[in-house]
Amino acid sequence: ALPSVKSGDGGRFSVNELPPGHYLVTVAMAGFKTAINKDVEIITTRTYELPVKLEIGGTNVEVTIDAGQQVLETQNTSTQGTISGRSITNLPLSSHSALLLAVLDPGAETVGGPRNTAFEGLPKGTINVTFDGINSQDNLLKSNDGFFAINDPRIDDVEEFGITTSGNDPSKTGQGAVQMAYVSKRGGNAFHGGVWEYNRNQDYNSNYYFNNANGLPRQVVQLNDYGYKFGGPIFKDKLFFFTDFDFFVFPQSVTRTRNIYTPLAASGVFTYVPTAGVSATTGPATTCSNSPGGVTTASSVCTTNLYANATDQGFAAGTYGQINPTVSKFLTAVENDATAPGVTVGAAAVSPFQEAINFNAKTSSTRKYPDIRLDYNLTKHHTLEFDYHYSHLNASPDVLNGADATFTDAPFNTSAGQQLSNRNLFVIAERWTIGSNKSNELRVGIQSSPVNFGLGINSGLFPNVSTNFNANGLPYTFSPAATAAGTPANSAWFLGLGGSQGRNSALGELHDTFGWTRGSHQFSFGGDTTLIDYNDFFQFNASQTLGFSTFDPLATNPTVFSTSGTGLPGGTPANPTATFPGISNTQLANAESLYTTLIGDVAAFNSTVAFNPANRTYQAGIPITDNVGQFEMGLFAGDSWRAKPNLTFNYGLRWEYDGPPWDKNNEYSMLQNTNDVFGISGPGNLFHPGSTAGNANTFFVNDAGKSWYNRYLKAFAPSVGLAYQPNWDSGLARHILGAPGKTVLRAGFSIAYSRDG
Repeated sequence: ALPSVKSGDGGRFSVNELPPGHYLVTVAMAGFKTAINKDVEIITTRTYELPVKLEIGGTNVEVTIDAGQQVLETQNTSTQGTISGRSITNLPLSSHSALLLAVLDPGAETVGGPRNTAFEGLPKGTINVTFDGINSQDNLLKSNDGFFAINDPRIDDVEEFGITTSGNDPSKTGQGAVQMAYVSKRGGNAFHGGVWEYNRNQDYNSNYYFNNANGLPRQVVQLNDYGYKFGGPIFKDKLFFFTDFDFFVFPQSVTRTRNIYTPLAASGVFTYVPTAGVSATTGPATTCSNSPGGVTTASSVCTTNLYANATDQGFAAGTYGQINPTVSKFLTAVENDATAPGVTVGAAAVSPFQEAINFNAKTSSTRKYPDIRLDYNLTKHHTLEFDYHYSHLNASPDVLNGADATFTDAPFNTSAGQQLSNRNLFVIAERWTIGSNKSNELRVGIQSSPVNFGLGINSGLFPNVSTNFNANGLPYTFSPAATAAGTPANSAWFLGLGGSQGRNSALGELHDTFGWTRGSHQFSFGGDTTLIDYNDFFQFNASQTLGFSTFDPLATNPTVFSTSGTGLPGGTPANPTATFPGISNTQLANAESLYTTLIGDVAAFNSTVAFNPANRTYQAGIPITDNVGQFEMGLFAGDSWRAKPNLTFNYGLRWEYDGPPWDKNNEYSMLQNTNDVFGISGPGNLFHPGSTAGNANTFFVNDAGKSWYNRYLKAFAPSVGLAYQPNWDSGLARHILGAPGKTVLRAGFSIAYSRDG
């Protein structure tokens, strides 16, 4: 039971901050029959008109009206797309995620998957997704992935969804212009519930075309999404509950294609297609096929033993004339993978020295979404609401982020990354009805969603290297020398992520809204605050890149890799029989790539030395960490003035403050003088050549106690608009717009501020 309200002198009444649902409205006055309106549907953020006509008679006589759904919102400036009740459950969506409801909005612009959706041409950062009034996004990714809700509302836990993309009132212009609001289900005086299961099975489908072309079986796609929902009274008219549990189990396989060396290339023999007119027999290192007088056909090929080529030029056979032992260990495993069960070799060669292998990588994703909501009528004037939403995700291995094993055989199959996250959203709200025309809602929420990537990466299979930062050695991954432009990359040495990372964009929010109905005015006042506590860690192995370095003897000796008769720029080969006759510059670069990869020629070494906040020193082998805070707040006031029964003016003003982030670890540095960002030119002189008004020497200081940028205190956001309901009873206008009460014309203007990622 909700509290009673009194109408004003003109018979107007208003009940503020009603939770969505279906209501029974009883209107009574001495000397008139009591009017009962059944099944009055209230949808969140909308204002509805409920006209009531009282007939003369005794109050003990009741007149019952089946009001039904309120289909026309006549007072708000903004237009809102809303879906509620059984419509949400009955929609034929491809997922149990309620986030997909927003894609149905006419202003949605989806390129690719639903997660790429934007609205009305606005940036992703303008999207604000709330669940029971609290932001549920990943606020690290908000600028470029704003449609992603890290606490994902599920279909059977959502009572109502609404989206507005323009004309919002000042209470909703602080965290984005696009407001997506989800409201959870609540219990009532009767018990209701249900169970469900959605199943997708590869046995229902034929194989994919490209799987058939590559000789692969159907991929495993075995999706089971099942659960229950149940709600009702704990104490009738006093305490209600609703709970649901959505289980998502998704074992599947994903087709992977890896480019590896051909067996001939893995043995040190490089193959290329020469230009016409090349001698068929050129020496001990290089031999070309076809007519003895010269190669002239398109099918001609030349093969070069890269090891023999180097030793012919006087390089030591122990280092330059054989495969490196560390490289040999992994290359042997890669080559064996081509004949492993379930692996097929592509019919067409990737290049003369590369081939493609295909296989189905197995993975499994398990998700759990339990929710619970309690509603408690403390008194006739006070109600409490408690919501808890939990999401558990375990993807092993994490194919979405490419953390699955790079190959099917050992040692690669012992190193795959898992994604694990436990996401929580707590919400408490209190509604207080003050007298007959005032109300207040206080809402507090906390979101904490730690996510970890790369769990289970086995660094033990990687080689170790000792450095001056860590004498005990650091594990490192290594990659082949880059192939020439236009040649598909060789992925034989990509051994996984080589580390792990995690993040949590935790936040706390407080919202307070006071509503006051006075005559034909409906005032609203309030404010909200958001405190974000962002932290992360990154820990990756060191890496080595194979290939030529500037000071490598192979690079400084032009006779090792040269074209016939000319050599590299600057000289003629000392031994013409060791050259690559008829080879193009592109294929010569590929020969260099293959050879330097096989002998383990290191061109570059990269490692990260991280800052340790505990002892304020730099260390190798520890994760990089960040801990950043940000504070945001806003104050607003607005009025919805019913100037006439068919004309409403809406206007208001919001002041928004987005504070600069601060570094809790004090690990970053900043310019001592912000004008130094302009360098020697000085501020205002970027396009004045020769200006030296600036500071030639840039000095940095630690950011402890310093603001990253100046605070901005002039962020005012006005909102103004009107809603007009024409009453044309005849003529062309009535033919176009319908009878009175069928059409509302709206116009509005508003400024909204956004919190970027």
